[in-house]
Amino acid sequence: VDQTPVNNFFQIKIFDSVGRLTEARFQVPGRPIANLPISGAGPAFSPASSAAEATGVRMTFTVTFEGNVTGIAAVLFQLPPTFLHAVHSKEDVVVSAGFPVSADPEPVFFPGKEVVVLQVARRATVPAGSHTFSLPVDIPYLLPRVNVWHLALCSTVACDAHSHEDVLVSFPIPGFSFGDSVEAQGASSFSAAAGWGLGVVVGLAL
Repeated sequence: VDQTPVNNFFQIKIFDSVGRLTEARFQVPGRPIANLPISGAGPAFSPASSAAEATGVRMTFTVTFEGNVTGIAAVLFQLPPTFLHAVHSKEDVVVSAGFPVSADPEPVFFPGKEVVVLQVARRATVPAGSHTFSLPVDIPYLLPRVNVWHLALCSTVACDAHSHEDVLVSFPIPGFSFGDSVEAQGASSFSAAAGWGLGVVVGLAL
């Protein structure tokens, strides 16, 4: 699907182990679909073997844009529950050359300990190519059950979560377990509410 359907609603039904309907939600509104030239490789992780070794690690996200993109005001990173970012100033977030970071004295802000927002220069065009973002992260001793990272592209700088109404698209990225070592599996894309294709390479540096 490359266009938002006229009837953009979902039905959610939950059944028990014997097939009886236990709960349902109808007319759940969907998000609009947008198509942008974004692609790349699948996620790659090289995490520590234990939480004790993971203090002060850096998460690196690489996003590849196949064409120039406009309309992005901010890039949001949301960590899984119990993970904490260690960003204290703009110097803690390393962005590859060529990505149009805002000239604001403080282009990076953090609405919560699990969220980091990077402002894009006003009315800027994100040039085609691969762009990397790196930020320090503290990993918990116990990994959460919902171990999913989110990278979101926002239409305004007001977004403070991957579910915010100003998020154009939010991409879930599967988390890792201690001792995992997963290499990129080649080109792939993640489906998302807004319907874009996005490839994200995620690296963990000790």
